[in-house]
Amino acid sequence: MLRARARWASREASYWRRMFIRISREKLTPLQKRLLVEARRHEGSGLTITALARTVSAELGIPLSTAKWNLRRLRDLGLIDGGSRRARRPYSLSPAGRLLADELLRSSDADAPGWEVSGGKKGGGPGRTGPSALRGRG
Repeated sequence: MLRARARWASREASYWRRMFIRISREKLTPLQKRLLVEARRHEGSGLTITALARTVSAELGIPLSTAKWNLRRLRDLGLIDGGSRRARRPYSLSPAGRLLADELLRSSDADAPGWEVSGGKKGGGPGRTGPSALRGRG
Protein backbone atom coordinates (compact mmCIF):
# COMPACT_ATOMS: atom_id res chain seq x y z
CA MET A 1 0.00 0.00 0.00
CA LEU A 2 2.79 2.42 0.93
CA ARG A 3 4.70 1.67 -2.28
CA ALA A 4 1.59 2.27 -4.37
CA ARG A 5 1.11 5.67 -2.74
CA ALA A 6 4.78 6.53 -3.30
CA ARG A 7 4.50 5.60 -7.00
CA TRP A 8 1.32 7.65 -7.32
CA ALA A 9 2.96 10.66 -5.61
CA SER A 10 5.99 10.34 -7.87
CA ARG A 11 3.80 10.26 -11.00
CA GLU A 12 1.80 13.20 -9.69
CA ALA A 13 4.95 15.26 -9.04
CA SER A 14 6.32 14.35 -12.47
CA TYR A 15 3.06 15.44 -14.08
CA TRP A 16 3.08 18.85 -12.36
CA ARG A 17 6.76 19.36 -13.22
CA ARG A 18 6.05 18.67 -16.91
CA MET A 19 3.00 20.96 -16.87
CA PHE A 20 4.97 23.78 -15.21
CA ILE A 21 7.67 23.56 -17.87
CA ARG A 22 5.13 23.33 -20.70
CA ILE A 23 3.10 26.33 -19.52
CA SER A 24 6.23 28.38 -18.83
CA ARG A 25 7.63 27.69 -22.29
CA GLU A 26 4.35 28.77 -23.81
CA LYS A 27 3.88 31.95 -21.79
CA LEU A 28 7.39 33.39 -21.47
CA THR A 29 8.67 35.42 -24.39
CA PRO A 30 11.83 34.29 -26.19
CA LEU A 31 13.72 37.16 -24.56
CA GLN A 32 12.47 36.25 -21.09
CA LYS A 33 13.59 32.66 -21.65
CA ARG A 34 16.98 33.91 -22.78
CA LEU A 35 17.30 36.21 -19.76
CA LEU A 36 16.38 33.34 -17.43
CA VAL A 37 19.11 31.20 -18.99
CA GLU A 38 21.60 34.07 -18.71
CA ALA A 39 20.59 34.54 -15.07
CA ARG A 40 21.30 30.85 -14.51
CA ARG A 41 24.72 31.21 -16.11
CA HIS A 42 25.60 34.20 -13.92
CA GLU A 43 24.02 32.85 -10.73
CA GLY A 44 26.37 32.87 -7.77
CA SER A 45 28.48 35.71 -9.14
CA GLY A 46 27.22 38.13 -6.48
CA LEU A 47 25.37 40.37 -8.96
CA THR A 48 22.23 42.24 -7.98
CA ILE A 49 19.31 42.20 -10.40
CA THR A 50 20.33 45.65 -11.66
CA ALA A 51 23.93 44.52 -12.19
CA LEU A 52 22.64 41.42 -13.98
CA ALA A 53 20.52 43.68 -16.21
CA ARG A 54 23.59 45.76 -17.06
CA THR A 55 25.62 42.65 -17.80
CA VAL A 56 23.08 40.94 -20.07
CA SER A 57 22.23 44.25 -21.73
CA ALA A 58 25.85 44.61 -22.79
CA GLU A 59 26.27 40.93 -23.71
CA LEU A 60 23.07 40.70 -25.76
CA GLY A 61 23.10 44.22 -27.16
CA ILE A 62 19.66 45.11 -25.84
CA PRO A 63 18.59 48.32 -24.10
CA LEU A 64 19.14 48.35 -20.35
CA SER A 65 15.49 49.31 -19.79
CA THR A 66 14.34 46.22 -21.72
CA ALA A 67 16.61 43.95 -19.68
CA LYS A 68 15.41 45.51 -16.40
CA TRP A 69 11.74 45.36 -17.39
CA ASN A 70 11.89 41.68 -18.36
CA LEU A 71 13.99 40.67 -15.34
CA ARG A 72 11.41 42.39 -13.14
CA ARG A 73 8.68 40.30 -14.81
CA LEU A 74 10.68 37.14 -14.08
CA ARG A 75 11.01 38.29 -10.47
CA ASP A 76 7.27 39.03 -10.27
CA LEU A 77 6.60 35.49 -11.53
CA GLY A 78 8.76 34.09 -8.74
CA LEU A 79 11.48 32.74 -11.03
CA ILE A 80 14.16 35.14 -9.72
CA ASP A 81 14.66 36.21 -6.13
CA GLY A 82 16.45 39.46 -5.43
CA GLY A 83 16.61 42.59 -3.40
CA SER A 84 14.25 45.49 -3.52
CA ARG A 85 15.18 49.15 -3.95
CA ARG A 86 15.93 49.31 -0.24
CA ALA A 87 17.68 45.97 0.27
CA ARG A 88 20.53 45.40 -2.15
CA ARG A 89 21.47 41.77 -2.21
CA PRO A 90 22.60 39.35 -4.88
CA TYR A 91 19.89 37.76 -6.96
CA SER A 92 19.34 34.04 -7.10
CA LEU A 93 16.99 31.83 -9.03
CA SER A 94 14.10 30.30 -7.17
CA PRO A 95 13.85 26.50 -7.32
CA ALA A 96 11.22 26.92 -10.06
CA GLY A 97 13.43 29.35 -11.98
CA ARG A 98 16.42 27.03 -11.71
CA LEU A 99 14.34 24.05 -12.86
CA LEU A 100 13.02 25.94 -15.88
CA ALA A 101 16.40 27.44 -16.82
CA ASP A 102 18.07 24.04 -16.62
CA GLU A 103 15.32 22.54 -18.76
CA LEU A 104 15.69 25.31 -21.35
CA LEU A 105 19.44 24.71 -21.46
CA ARG A 106 19.03 20.92 -21.64
CA SER A 107 16.48 21.04 -24.44
CA SER A 108 18.63 23.36 -26.60
CA ASP A 109 15.98 26.08 -26.55
CA ALA A 110 18.85 28.50 -25.93
CA ASP A 111 20.12 27.89 -29.46
CA ALA A 112 16.72 27.74 -31.12
CA PRO A 113 15.55 30.32 -33.67
CA GLY A 114 13.69 33.18 -32.03
CA TRP A 115 16.27 33.62 -29.27
CA GLU A 116 18.03 36.25 -31.31
CA VAL A 117 17.65 39.76 -29.99
CA SER A 118 16.98 42.67 -32.33
CA GLY A 119 19.81 44.77 -30.95
CA GLY A 120 17.54 47.38 -29.46
CA LYS A 121 16.26 48.93 -32.67
CA LYS A 122 13.70 51.61 -32.04
CA GLY A 123 10.20 50.47 -32.76
CA GLY A 124 11.15 46.82 -32.50
CA GLY A 125 9.24 44.11 -34.25
CA PRO A 126 6.57 41.62 -33.45
CA GLY A 127 8.74 40.06 -30.75
CA ARG A 128 9.17 43.29 -28.77
CA THR A 129 9.06 43.13 -25.02
CA GLY A 130 9.31 45.81 -22.44
CA PRO A 131 7.48 49.06 -21.74
CA SER A 132 7.16 50.10 -25.38
CA ALA A 133 5.43 46.82 -26.24
CA LEU A 134 2.59 47.74 -23.88
CA ARG A 135 2.01 51.11 -25.56
CA GLY A 136 1.71 49.68 -29.06
CA ARG A 137 3.41 50.90 -32.18
CA GLY A 138 4.32 54.45 -32.89
